[in-house]
Amino acid sequence: MPTITVNMHEAKINLSRLIEKAVQGESVVIAKVGKPMVRIIAIDAPVPALLWTAVASADVRSNGSLSNEARTLIEDEENELLFSAASVWEVAIKNGLGRPDFKVDAHLFRRALLDNGYIKLDISSAHTATVGNLPDHHKDPFDQLLIAQATVEGITLLTNDETVAEYKASPIRLVK
Repeated sequence: MPTITVNMHEAKINLSRLIEKAVQGESVVIAKVGKPMVRIIAIDAPVPALLWTAVASADVRSNGSLSNEARTLIEDEENELLFSAASVWEVAIKNGLGRPDFKVDAHLFRRALLDNGYIKLDISSAHTATVGNLPDHHKDPFDQLLIAQATVEGITLLTNDETVAEYKASPIRLVK
């Protein structure tokens, strides 16, 4: 793979993306006034991934609606899987509104995720502030919050929503 070389300013703006590229095996160099200064090298550590609400819900329900790719990622013990407090909030609100695609109790949903080893990612003010900087591809505020969390935390967002995959602000992986 070719080496990606960026200046300091680009590195500051795109650090999360550059780290993701290094994790994926690409060579990333940060230069100052054209002179290479630092190479970003991935360490052998668990890869954190934030699950989209629908992906997490499908895993909890174990109803066979997950793709083979999603199932493989979820079952790989090397991956560190996170769920967002926003997903629990989304399930609670949309279930309360009687949405047929959210027929799960939010308390049971949360408990099942924790019991299956998922790590809870709380919502921070940095996450909520970042929502305002996102392009207007998607109108669902819960979806926007998940994208913002992945962006701020520099983690991959696993989604089955093609509209979400259009965002370039954070590492998003479409799992069908």
